[in-house]
Amino acid sequence: MSIDKDGFLSDQIEQVRRKYRADFPEIFGFVTELSQLAQSLLPAIAGQPRTLKNLFVSAYFVRALQQCQGAVLMAERGMFTEAYTLVRGGLETVFYLGAATRGTDFARDMGRDHVKRTKTAAEAHMQRMKELDPNADESHLQSVIDTLMEQGVDPGALLIQAVAKKAELGLLYDTVYRQLSNSHAHPTLSSLNSIWEMDENQLPRGILWGPERGDPDEIVDALSLNYVVLHQLIYEWLQFKWDAAVDKCLDEVGVRYTAFTKARNEAA
Repeated sequence: MSIDKDGFLSDQIEQVRRKYRADFPEIFGFVTELSQLAQSLLPAIAGQPRTLKNLFVSAYFVRALQQCQGAVLMAERGMFTEAYTLVRGGLETVFYLGAATRGTDFARDMGRDHVKRTKTAAEAHMQRMKELDPNADESHLQSVIDTLMEQGVDPGALLIQAVAKKAELGLLYDTVYRQLSNSHAHPTLSSLNSIWEMDENQLPRGILWGPERGDPDEIVDALSLNYVVLHQLIYEWLQFKWDAAVDKCLDEVGVRYTAFTKARNEAA
């Protein structure tokens, strides 16, 4: 199964993965340390009392960690668009975790958002069903809406910018999150720059594809953003449940990572 024939489904992708890890051991090391540190918290998370707040925070922690680990799996195979998109998803989940930790009315806001989203989706589906078949049975979807509305929850959308604000993470929203949204997660013009091959005048002249397209150091950029999200994830958990030993480990990794990025920037 060659890459030319099978693309990223090829068995040869394993060679790409091993080469990236051999060529860039430092950044893989930093991300692995934080991933293992976060992973070590899972037993404590599973043992939290089943309060509404704990359930939200614990679930968001697990979700964000999985997204960050998934981003590593994508990045080390050269699937950078997919890696960045997962990093963005992880950061978005961290916003929710932070809002759940700090907010006093977060569960109510999530309930209103759930009702709004479910009601909107069901009504849209019902409308399309009627367009396709005027005799279509929409009673099940209508019963879902009726059940939601009987609970007396006023529908209200909870936008991600508001969630980031509740989490007191507006800086990360305005910088990293917006960058990842515009440059990778959405099919914008900027997102196509990693696929278009540019000439000397920065005009598209063809396409690039495969695990080793573009800048060979992009693996460092992708994993560095993943590091940022993992670091913030663990920090947010510490705001919820303090652990001096974990905080010390986080600080130690941070000092070494800062020195790494400083040296890399000076060498650029």
